[in-house]
Formats: sequence, C-alpha cells, structure tokens
Amino acid sequence: MKTQFKAFYKLTDKELKDLWENGLIVFDTNVLLDLYRYQSKTRDEFLALLKKVKDRIWIPHQVGLEYQRNRLKVISDQHKMFAKTRGVVQGAVAKVEEEFKKLQLKDRHSHINPDEYLDKLKEVSDEFVEKLIAEEAKSTHVNSEDKIRDEIDKLFSRKVGKGFKSQEEIEKAYQQAEDRYDQKTPPGYADEGKEDAFSIGGLKYQAKYGDYLFWRQLVDYCAARKKEKVILIISDQKEDWWHKVSGQTIGPRIELIEEIQREGKVKLFHMYNLKRFLELSVEHLETSIGEESIQEVEIISLKRHLINNNNISRTKALRSELSGNFYNWLSTRYSRVLQNTQEAFDYIVQQGDRSVAIIWELYAENNYFRVNLEEKINDAKFYSDSSVMRQALDKIFDFEFYLIVEDVNQIWKATKRVKRALVKAELPFKNKLGHILLVNYNGLDEDINFQKLSTFTIGQEEIKSRKLGIQQTLLSDCPKCGMAAFQGDRCYACRYCETDGRIIR
Repeated sequence: MKTQFKAFYKLTDKELKDLWENGLIVFDTNVLLDLYRYQSKTRDEFLALLKKVKDRIWIPHQVGLEYQRNRLKVISDQHKMFAKTRGVVQGAVAKVEEEFKKLQLKDRHSHINPDEYLDKLKEVSDEFVEKLIAEEAKSTHVNSEDKIRDEIDKLFSRKVGKGFKSQEEIEKAYQQAEDRYDQKTPPGYADEGKEDAFSIGGLKYQAKYGDYLFWRQLVDYCAARKKEKVILIISDQKEDWWHKVSGQTIGPRIELIEEIQREGKVKLFHMYNLKRFLELSVEHLETSIGEESIQEVEIISLKRHLINNNNISRTKALRSELSGNFYNWLSTRYSRVLQNTQEAFDYIVQQGDRSVAIIWELYAENNYFRVNLEEKINDAKFYSDSSVMRQALDKIFDFEFYLIVEDVNQIWKATKRVKRALVKAELPFKNKLGHILLVNYNGLDEDINFQKLSTFTIGQEEIKSRKLGIQQTLLSDCPKCGMAAFQGDRCYACRYCETDGRIIR
C-alpha cells in the first residue's frame, strides 16, 4: 500500500539523514530578503551555513526575479524603522518632561526635584540616538554598496534556474495556474486576490501567479536535472503550502509531495520553514547557529506576516499578537480575569458579584474571520445549551463580545456582521452587550493599546451609536451608565449631562 500512496507517508529517519546529507536545498524569496532584516550576528551565521552547503543550494528564476524587484523596498523599510525608533525615544523624553511640568513639582513639593532625573534621562536618550545614527550609517542604503547582495551573488552564481523565454510560455503557465486555482490545487491559490503586475525583459508578470511559477520551475528543474532528493525552505505560512490539521502544521501539502514525485521524479522531498531548518542544521550539518539567531528568525517571520495586508496568515498572526494585550486590557477593567477551560468562551471575568462570559475576535475582511466567528459563536451556543454548562451559567448573568478593528472606518460593517451572528445564536444570558475596540499601534515594535469606539445591546434593532447619528466618532465611557456613548458633556445612551448632573429627557 505504501508504494501506491507514498506521498501520505512520512520519511523515515534513514531517509531524512540521506536527504540532509545529499539533497538539493532550495529557498523561497523571503529567505533571501530577510537577510536585510536580521541583526548582523544572525545574518552572518546564516550566510556561514549557506557557504557550508554552497554546492547543494539552488533557487528558481522566479525567486531571483522577486528578490531583485523587492530588495530596495526592504532596504528602505529598514531605514524607516531607524527614524521611527528615534521618534519614539525622543518623544518619550518630551512626554515625561511635559507631564512633570503639569505636576508643578518645584512649586508644590519641596522634596521632589525632577531636573536631575530629566538630565539623566536625556543623557541616556542622546547616547542611544547617537548609537542608532551610527548603526544606520553602517547599514545598507538604497544607493550604497550592497554587501549582502554581493554575498548572495557569490553563493548563487550558476545556481539560479532559467526563466521563461516568451510571453506565450508565461500565458500557458498562467492558464495552468487558473485551472489549479479553480480546483484549490496548491500552491498559489491563496494569492488569487493579488492585483500587482509588472513587466521586465519584455515579459509581463502577474503577482498572483508567483508561487505557482516558483513551484513549476522547481518541479521542471528536478525532472530535467534528475534531482531525486530535495529540501525546500519556505517562509510562506499559508494553507496552500502546508498540510494542517486542527491548526497544527503536519508537513507539506500531500498534493505537492505527490506532484514533485510524479512529475519531478523526486524520491525524497521535505519542506521546512527557516526556523526549523536552522534548528535541525545544528544536528544534521553541524552548524553553530545560536538560539538568539533562531529566535530572531522566528520574530522577523512573524512581523513580515503582520505587515502583509489582506493575508489570512496576517490575521492569524496579528490575532495571536493581540491576545496577551487584550488580556492585559481586560485586567485593568475587571478585578479578576479567568482563562476559560471549557472552550465555550475566551474569558470569564468578575467585578464584585458580577460575572461576565467574554468572547473576542479580530475583524478582518477575509474568510478566516468569517469562519472563526461562526465557530466561536456556535461553540458558545452549544456549550450554553448543554447540561454541563447550566450550573456554571446560573452564576454568569452577562455576556459581552469584543470585536477589535484596526480602522475606525470598519466599525459599521464589522458591527453589522457580528450583531447578525449573535442575534441569530440567541445565547441564554440576561444581559448581552457588544463592544467595538480600536487597536492602536504605531509600528510593530511599539506598545499596543485599545480604545472603545462603541457599545451596542445584542437584540436591539439598531446599533445605538448609529441610531443617534454619531457615526465614526470616538466616544468615551459614560460616568453614569458606563456605555461607550459619551461625547462632550453628555451621554447619547442614558442622556446624562455631566455639566449639571441631570438626566436629559
């Protein structure tokens, strides 16, 4: 049976050893571009690894093309981070100085003199900024000599595959890709929404077919050059590359293994992300990759996916990133926050005698958000209706759903979708509220916080803030009713007026 369905079987330890010792090692584009994002220590260690296996490395033409096209943008983005970091440091010092002035410590407190503290803070800040400027001067600029590319050129000399010879050849490949995308045959169908296009060498390319062209060139090369053992290092996390079961990555998609065995005549094939490849290289290739370098590779990979707009992987990664921050935010509003172990809700929070069941989700305009939302609400409905949860629910009177948005312009579309799903579920709670939170962050390395935009009662015909005509307005919590409908000196929910403390009828 194994001989007929070999793609479904994992490689044996003996086969993996053979693969690591003799296999062709192939990289995708971001593995090369990330060299510009790493600290020098991580970059040097990875380049040393490549030199160690230089006789076995190779990249398809599509990888080389995408690297050359995106290299300057990555360099430019890195330099923007220098400017952002300087702004954060200098802004923090100015903020502290401003807050001290507001306290009027010199006039009001004889024992607190902020000048000495501010002088030391400025000294540390200035020293850090000077080092930052020096590091930026040493780094690669868009117009400077690119030593990283020089290293890549040496390593991959005569190790880049051939490109397409005509537009007719490219169009034929595009048609093959379209047919595969219709059938959800990997890889590439997850990029179907990309609209970028460019021309080079008299040929027209479309970004949405990039992954398929990369894969096609790899399979064809293996068949033509009789490469029977292949390791593919890929930074992509999408489902059209990886076989995932219940959220756990098992390995390459079975379709990819079967295709490269059948058409590429490859006998041994396996895929790794770069982090895993570096970890295993210590054992199989006797490299000296440090733990700090491996951690940086993982972090850079995550950040790259956070920046990649309209990508399901980005949504998953960002949601994971926000999870801890949301927990901390809840902890400032409730006396006790418990991670729920029954999987019915994300948290059970307590404030005095009041207990609240909480679900939260990150809004995104993709299928991942839609499916995840439906599954969460269905799970909550199932557990709420079960006898197992009845006793617990007797002590939980309220339910709240927190939906996090990245843009205030998403508020009405996001609220409408969540409200419809929650009303349909008919969860058995006395009080049911929905909240829209705006996540605030200015760059991935800065603190993340949340600002409540609006609150609505689940079951109402209209969203309160929209009904009152205050669309896309940032509201604060009312000191009287607690609803996020307070603006100026009055609440649009309970009609409380802060100026004279009365309820406006």
